[in-house]
Amino acid sequence: MNKESNTRAIAMWSIFTVLFVFLIVIIVPYRHEFISSLLQMRASLLFAAVVVTALSYALAGFGFIVVGKIFGLHMPRRKMFKIAIITIAINYLTSIGGVAGYTIRTLLMRREGVRPRDTIAASLFFSYLYTFTVAAILPFALLYLYAVSDIPLLVGAIFIISAVLDIAFFTLATLFIFDTNWREKIFNWIGHLGRLARWINIEKALGGFSGALKKGSDALRQNPGRIAVALVFIVGDFILSAGVLWLSLFAFGISISPLALFAGFLVSVVVGLISMIPGGLGSQDISLVGILAIFGVSAGQAIAAVLIFRVVYYIIPFAVALLSYGYILKGSRRRKERYI
Repeated sequence: MNKESNTRAIAMWSIFTVLFVFLIVIIVPYRHEFISSLLQMRASLLFAAVVVTALSYALAGFGFIVVGKIFGLHMPRRKMFKIAIITIAINYLTSIGGVAGYTIRTLLMRREGVRPRDTIAASLFFSYLYTFTVAAILPFALLYLYAVSDIPLLVGAIFIISAVLDIAFFTLATLFIFDTNWREKIFNWIGHLGRLARWINIEKALGGFSGALKKGSDALRQNPGRIAVALVFIVGDFILSAGVLWLSLFAFGISISPLALFAGFLVSVVVGLISMIPGGLGSQDISLVGILAIFGVSAGQAIAAVLIFRVVYYIIPFAVALLSYGYILKGSRRRKERYI
């Protein structure tokens, strides 16, 4: 087994180990109601959930294509779309700050002649647009939840802290991407650490990356309409992902106001992000179960629905992405062997 296969195997087993421990902790206290809910689930709705999941990932992929063209990623759109889908699915479940997906995306696009600094710059801005979307909607989501439900003081405090951290991160990200002076100060500091640690060519790499970011931000100022197009895809992705959650709940006979569901889902996503746990495993799920409980959903039903949502929206795309990534690598090795 080669190194790449070992890496994929370790990633898969790590994810499923964490997920197994999470399931044991959260399910055992409510196991009887959980099992009863699963037996009564309308399995026919799961196919619809899978279809909506595919559409959600497709919108995310189209959004990345728009951003990629802004940052000058010159490669066929079909290949860019495929790479975007694979790396987004991997990011959703394994990544902290996009590291896993960025690495694989950079590797795959480099094979197509795209410079790593351009790929990373586009990926950072794509993530920034998601942060912008969350930061813009989150205050309204929190206000809505306060208005329509009786939220405990502790939960309300967690929501407020999440909102503050999210807005702070968004502010820093905005400065980093659009303020050249701010970015140069950060890079100078990193370059100083690099000299102390004797990293090779760190300043040269940072300079090229900063130039790629500046090129992209300048292109955005000249044609801001492209941002609107990318945001339409991103907002659509959020709406469809919430739609998958709604279908997961409806499969168990749970009906919640679409606005309440979207607001609760958005808050759970933020909690998962700030937990710094890869994929928000556990933190996002538990917060979502808690929010559903506020709206009168029993613990067993909520756990079953959230588990189905986790499998349909995260686990299945992640498995497909890993298989696709392995297929691409295998195809590349075969092409190399032909010319040896």
